[in-house]
Amino acid sequence: MTDPNVLAVATLLFDEELLERLGAKNPKLVFIKKRSLTDSEFKRQLEIMRELKANWDRESKNWYLKPQFRLPEAENVIGLLEELSEMGIGIEYRDEESRFEVVLNRESVVDALSYIDMYIDELSNEVQGELCFKLRKLDGEDFKKLAKYMRYENGRFCVAPDNPLPKEVVEVIFRNAMETRALVAAKALEKAVGQERKIIFKGDKVVVKLDIEEIPKFLSEIEPLEECEIRNPTLEKLRRERGLSYCEYKWVQVGDELELRGVTKRLYEIDTSDGTIETYRGLLSRVLKILGKDYGIRYAPEVPEETKQEFLRDYQREAVNSALKLLRLQGAATIQAATGAGKTEMAVAVAKELLERGVTGKVFFLSLNRTLNIQAVERFKKYGLEAGLVDSENFDVEKPIVACTVQTLYKSLEKLGKVRSIKEKEVAEEILIDWVELGTEKASKLVSEYEKAGLVIVDEVQHVPARTVSEVLSYNKSSLRLGLSATPWRDDGRDVLIYALVGDVAERKITSSELIEKGYLVPVKIIMWRRQLEIPKEALSELQGLSGARKYAKLKNYVFYNEKRNEEIAEIALSAPKPVLVLTKEIKHANEIYSAIKSKGMSSMVLTGKESSAQRSTALRLVKEEKLDVLIATTLADEGLDIPPLRTLILAAGGRSQTRTLQRIGRVTRPYPGKKKGLVVDVWDIDHDLGGIFYRQGLARLELYKLEPKWEIVQVRKLREVKRELAKENLKGGGLGELAPN
Repeated sequence: MTDPNVLAVATLLFDEELLERLGAKNPKLVFIKKRSLTDSEFKRQLEIMRELKANWDRESKNWYLKPQFRLPEAENVIGLLEELSEMGIGIEYRDEESRFEVVLNRESVVDALSYIDMYIDELSNEVQGELCFKLRKLDGEDFKKLAKYMRYENGRFCVAPDNPLPKEVVEVIFRNAMETRALVAAKALEKAVGQERKIIFKGDKVVVKLDIEEIPKFLSEIEPLEECEIRNPTLEKLRRERGLSYCEYKWVQVGDELELRGVTKRLYEIDTSDGTIETYRGLLSRVLKILGKDYGIRYAPEVPEETKQEFLRDYQREAVNSALKLLRLQGAATIQAATGAGKTEMAVAVAKELLERGVTGKVFFLSLNRTLNIQAVERFKKYGLEAGLVDSENFDVEKPIVACTVQTLYKSLEKLGKVRSIKEKEVAEEILIDWVELGTEKASKLVSEYEKAGLVIVDEVQHVPARTVSEVLSYNKSSLRLGLSATPWRDDGRDVLIYALVGDVAERKITSSELIEKGYLVPVKIIMWRRQLEIPKEALSELQGLSGARKYAKLKNYVFYNEKRNEEIAEIALSAPKPVLVLTKEIKHANEIYSAIKSKGMSSMVLTGKESSAQRSTALRLVKEEKLDVLIATTLADEGLDIPPLRTLILAAGGRSQTRTLQRIGRVTRPYPGKKKGLVVDVWDIDHDLGGIFYRQGLARLELYKLEPKWEIVQVRKLREVKRELAKENLKGGGLGELAPN
């Protein structure tokens, strides 16, 4: 049992955290009068109790003190106790299990503090991971010293205790501690003083110490990638793979014309006075590659280098091992794998590995919509993991794995005042976002569980730069992060933001062509129908003088709401192998195509993203059972569609989004009995005479298709040629062929 005097001094000068570690339950110091007080003594007693912020117990009619961090005022507190002692007021230490009379004077307090100091030193040896603590209000100079090496959030400084900080920084912590954990951190940091460490982690940031002579070379590598005046595809590719900055492009009015201007946004800061570079830890691997060094320092050395999960295919194992290496190095990694590669299986393997090894006890799986979360929970359970769902019908947050939409978590953080309220402007119209509004109690519980998450998995990581997603990730700054995507890049050029927050792309990538070659996906044939756009003469005058977004808004109405074009799409659906998925952007357009298809005697349904879960499930079930000829979906409704029987995809709305285009082609590559090939009809509207907006979009898609060598591309100009190509595939028939085992 701990010495009563030690417990008494701990109660007097320290907080409850220390008392809990010492095994004391509900401790307090009770002041006992041993004689009557004179009027002047009584008055002075009241003054002292006010100064000590003591509490009055009405039942026992005694003053008492609860644990509070009074160490900075220790000299004054001891003097006040000595005054009380002279008045004949004694002190009892009490907790749930014991009661002792104690003597607290200068000598006994010093003796107890010596023991407590040794005990805190022992605690500092046990610290793992990041430690956050409160300090007294600092002057500007001291605050700058600490902020250089630690992150500051919600009134607390946070630091990994094995980071070797300058001695004067550690002394600032000792002098200004406001709780026991600050002293524990200072003790741990004190042991690392004098050690040279090239890398210091600060939550989701990292500081790398460069030799002064390395700075010019480092800058010469990254500054050429910051040219934003002209959109250069080669430069954008280099920036995506090696950069520490991105370009933010905006349309600017220059005279009568709109021009696209780029502004460089750096995700790093260099302090040339001491040779440090601070950036996001998700980009640490890039910094080290530029320097050509590996300092042997790892963010999470407890993460294994290889997985032992036996359910993975060979290529999945290689990708997971590649991601684990990045998680060890910087605590953040992105797996890039084509649709159909089994991204969720790979996420399951990482989560299972870390849970089974005790690296973490909590995992959050975040996506943008409920469908993806339901699929993920089913997959986690399939491999023996407990997983809970948060949506309008479920609130299962105490399981080791929790699947939740980003927006639900953001709304909960916002309700509790833990993130800024923002008006999201950048979420593309093509992204379906689900969320449920939770009450304060449930929101608090959800956030509390999220704070425990040692691993956060982000599905469809290309959406990360959306500010709500970024806010949610940044709230849990120290967690390991794993991103998943077939296309972890952005059409707006802000790719580097993904890698900064979620982690760079793991070296082992998985392409659609590789999976086709290995028999895990079926081959793809893409028929690009270069359809000549016809506009009524009276409409031409409406388009004159328009440019940019205003011109596109007007022009698309003549493209989408064109009776002849929609009839032709219905004819293509009639000729195509079934079932068919038709994708368009707008609900009205989807309904018009539905009418055209229905008139030709085909069974069809429309998904817009606004239907109930039951309606959506019914539509998907009918397609999977091959009882529905055509499913027409808006781009809001196609995220996460997993329908292996699909034979044909018709892209009826153009567009240039690289990420969504590749995902959509993946819809028809999944193997299914009797399915020998996936077919895609890309309706490419040729509008040279009207500025070429749709033409350029189609050109961008064509270049994208060419990236996959196993995708067959055929360009045709006439509707009859489209039908002829489809007829060839219908005549071939055949089974699934020799597919690799699952």
